[in-house]
Formats: sequence, C-alpha cells, structure tokens
Amino acid sequence: SLSAAPSSTTAIATRVNGLNITQFYSIGVAPTQAVSGLTGEYFAAGAQDNGTQYFANATAGINGSTQSQGGDGAYTLFDQGADKYYISNYVYNESINLRPLPTSTVNAKVIDSDNDANSGAFIAPMVLDSNLDILFSDYSTTADGFRIMRYGNLKGGGPTTKTILTNPLLTASPTAFAVSPYTTATTTLLVGTRLGKLLKVTSANNTTGTWVDITGSSFVGSVSDIEFGASENEIFVTMHNYNVVSIWYTKDGGATWLNKEGNFPDIPVKAILPNPLRNAGGFATEVIVGTELGVWYSNNFNTASPTWSQSYNGMSNVKVVDLDMRNDNMVYAATYGRGVFSGMFTSITLSSLDFSQSNNIKMYPNPATDLVNISISNYVGDLKVELFDINGRLVKTKSVDFSGNYALDLNGLNSGVYIVKLSGSELNYSEKIVIN
Repeated sequence: SLSAAPSSTTAIATRVNGLNITQFYSIGVAPTQAVSGLTGEYFAAGAQDNGTQYFANATAGINGSTQSQGGDGAYTLFDQGADKYYISNYVYNESINLRPLPTSTVNAKVIDSDNDANSGAFIAPMVLDSNLDILFSDYSTTADGFRIMRYGNLKGGGPTTKTILTNPLLTASPTAFAVSPYTTATTTLLVGTRLGKLLKVTSANNTTGTWVDITGSSFVGSVSDIEFGASENEIFVTMHNYNVVSIWYTKDGGATWLNKEGNFPDIPVKAILPNPLRNAGGFATEVIVGTELGVWYSNNFNTASPTWSQSYNGMSNVKVVDLDMRNDNMVYAATYGRGVFSGMFTSITLSSLDFSQSNNIKMYPNPATDLVNISISNYVGDLKVELFDINGRLVKTKSVDFSGNYALDLNGLNSGVYIVKLSGSELNYSEKIVIN
C-alpha cells in the first residue's frame, strides 16, 4: 500500500517533490472574485493517472497541489459567476463532482456517478454555462449513438437533472464545446465534432434546443477547440490533425470562414485564445494557440495571412492541450508533460507572451509596496528593466549592470497591476506584479 509506505520499511513511497513532468488533459481557473481577499492563483487541472489536482495560492515556480479527485483527472471547469465552485470529472463521465471553493455557500455534490457505463469519450469534453449553472458533456456511446448530456440543478437540493440532447445534425461525437457569454437568459451552445462539423444550438437549456449547422465549407479534421471573441459573431475554431488547415475564424457568426493558418507549420492545434486587449475595429489582432509544439502567437491575426511565432519564455517544446483565461486576462496553459504555465495578456505587443514557471527568475515581494526585488540565478551583464501599467503604458525604465539581484523602486506609483519586462542577452521575460 502506497498510503502506508511512509511507515513501512519495505514499501516504496512517492518521491516527486519538485518533479515537473505531470501530464495534464485540461485546466480550469477560478475568477478573481471567487477568491477575493485571498492571495495567489487558484486553478485545477485534470492529470493522466494523477487525478484532479487543485492548486491554491499558487505563485510563479514549482507549486504543490491537492488531489481533489483520484484516478485519471478529466475536464475541470470553474464557475465564472458568484457561486464559487468548480467541476471535476473522471473518465467516461463516471464520476462528476461539484466542489465548493473557500467561502462558497454552495454545497459539494455528486453530479453523476455513472459507474462503468463508458458514456462519452475517455476524457469527455465538457462546458459549463456559469450564468444558468448548467453543465454539458459528450455522452456518446456505440449502442446509443452521438449524444450530449445536459446536467441541471447543480446547486439545488436533491439529485441533478439529466437530459439527453441529440439531433440528426450531430453525426459524430462532440470533441469541443463553447457557451456564449453574450446570451445569458438562455444557453447558446457551440458543438464541434470528431468529423469537423460545427453546430450552433440556441436555447440549449430548454427541451432539445434549436440546432443549426455553421460548419465552414473547407473544414477538414477533428475540432479541438472553440472560442468566442468580442461578440457572439466572432468565433475561433481549431483542428488537431496533421495535413489540414488548423486555424479558422469568422466575424459573422459562421456565414463566412477565414483561413488563418498563414505561415503556421503543419502541427496539430489543441487550443486557442484571443487577446481581448488587442483588437482593431472590435476584431482580434493578437491570438495565441496551444499546439503539439508549445504555444505560438500572432500579432497580426487580422491580416489575410497571419505571421505565427513560437512563444518560448520558460516553456519548452511540450504539447499544450488546453488554454484558459482568468477575468483579469491572466492566461494558463496546461501541458502534457511539464505541468501548468501562466502568463498575462496586455495591450502592448511583447515579443512573446510570457509563460513563467522558471525558478531562475524571481520577483518579490509580490504584492509589493515600495520596491520589488529581481533575482536571476544564471544571468550577469546588461539588463533593461521596463515597467508597464495594465493599459500598456511604459511608466518606468532602467538599464542596469546586473550581477544577480536588483531592487526596482516603486515609490510614486499608483496601486494596481503592472507588468515587469526584462530584456538582455538571450533573455526576454515578463511577469505580472501587484502594487499595493
């Protein structure tokens, strides 16, 4: 028994402290209002063979986590409203649970315990409508065909309600979902399928909903991710196959689709996020994608043929399976082999989005008051230190002869969120700090 290993003279105990090789399937992030008054970052991620890992008060660098659910961790989803809970899942929808956050008034609840039924994919895609507290999941089976399960009454007493949604347009199992944040009285649900279809289901919270096929005429592959942009008409779709166009975009709700592959290499794309702070005429200009080969970004997404570059800061060439964004524009990347990285969208064009998990660079204290210490364990020489406010304005710049540590003076600056950018020989790094 591994649980008894610490007191045994013969059993082998776990020895993974600081070992960053976790293979995650998905990530969900708590909004700032859900953890108001608490410090650090709160998120949960489903891991292969290592359950659902819950991270509380996390900071840049190696962090510990608590396993909130065992086995294989599947999709994790945080309520983005005021209810302060998250959803965890096991394989094939066999154990879906609602888990309250600190100070939540919602009770823990078993949403589904469909043991050994193999309903849905092994890691079944899911989405949560936080406005109406309704959960949707792939529930396809060989015997019953292609289906979506709708779970209601998540917060109320008694069992959850379970309603099967299906339609003749659903001709393959769902592989990705998105719920519109712009329609709040009802649920507008987008469904991507294994055979490359994109379906729009309006009033998906009622009866069987109204289904429309908005698939692009040139779509080929399996849909890996769907994201809404600045409106319900701006939609981003990715495919996770080789030898196909992997990145698609529409400004008109799917009436016309634009190929946004540009110079992007022939590698599968797993996830996509637009930067809400950078757009032109209400449409995205900066977008990042999680791929089989790390994170890539485009600063000219609004052109006919976008230019894509790899974002390295702190992250190696590891598969990025999921991207999620907090309400303050902090971005989280779940990798299949190197844990979780985080970075910040800003309104300025950095050379690449910072995904920081490096132990070589430390900024402390954070939050800070009068100064922030910058420590780099393996760098000596010329260093440019720039401080930007959250709107992208440069408020301070220093050029220093760096020898391991530097104290950046913060006196005279207003309270708020800032970005510290470090530039030097083979060094390009940025990190969010908070000034109290």
